[in-house]
This record gives sequence, structure tokens and C-alpha cells, in this order.
Amino acid sequence: MVQRACHAPAASAAPATFAVLPRIRLAEPFEDLRDASDRTRAATGARPKIFLANLGKLSDFTARALFAKNFFEAGGIEAVSNDGFSGRDAMIAAFKASGAKLACLCSSDKVYAEQAPDAARTLAAAGAHVYLAGRPGDLEGPLKEVGVQDFIYVGCDVVSALRAAHRRLGL
Repeated sequence: MVQRACHAPAASAAPATFAVLPRIRLAEPFEDLRDASDRTRAATGARPKIFLANLGKLSDFTARALFAKNFFEAGGIEAVSNDGFSGRDAMIAAFKASGAKLACLCSSDKVYAEQAPDAARTLAAAGAHVYLAGRPGDLEGPLKEVGVQDFIYVGCDVVSALRAAHRRLGL
């Protein structure tokens, strides 16, 4: 084991100086995003929206749908939810009726493997910027090829993702 001695700086050494860190509140970036949403609501009568494209059964999508709702609403983007769909036509009709420009696929990994490629392709063809809630794992490449443009998950840079969503929405 190597031991190293620590020595106090010499009395003649100049004291170290550091730039003062700016004071910020950790909630400030989220407040700024919600303020932009408030301005949009004041100007248009509605908040910006994201459509939650819930796939499979309620038990398949509930956890990720709640995650996506909280994720986007923290930045002032209203999540339009549902109880799933009987088919792709019903999903697209609900997406168009929502008035949203963004859509987020929400479900379990198992359902993603079976249904996400077709759902993403269909939503992208309808003009949605498509997100997927959760880490894509091995499906990332194939999902990007069919229209998933972004992934949201625990540990991602939430503020950057929300700022990018605001830019896509023209806020």
C-alpha cells in the first residue's frame, strides 16, 4: 500500500480563489417550461398536448402511461390519456381528435415487441413526433426505423427532453 503525506500549504502561498456558483432553484427550469405553457394557453386557449398511445391491456400500459403523464406535465405539456384501443384505426382517430402533435407509446416491454413497430409507423404517418416510454434495449434500432424519434425513461435528461419537445411545438 502506498502512503502519501498531506502537507498544509506554505504560509506564503496565495489563497485559492474560486468563481461563485450561480444560485438556482432546482425547480426553476421546470417552472420556465410551465410558464411557456401558460403563455400558450393564454394565447390559444389550450395547453400544448401529447397523446399517450396506450398499447395492450390496462395492466400493460398503466405504469408507463403514468410515468409519461408526469414526465410531460412537469414541463407544462398536457397528457391526453385513454384506456387503450380496439385497433390502429381507433388509435389514429383518437390521436387526430386530441389535437396533439406529439405522441408517446406506453406499454410493457412484451407489448412493445409485438405492437410498437406498427403503432409507431402509423402514428408517424399521421404526422406525430413519436416518443416511447421506457428504455428500448435491443429494439432501439428497429423502432427508430419505423418512426420512434425519442425515448423517455428514468434517468434520462428530463429538462433537455422537455425543452426539445417545446421547440418541436414552437413554444
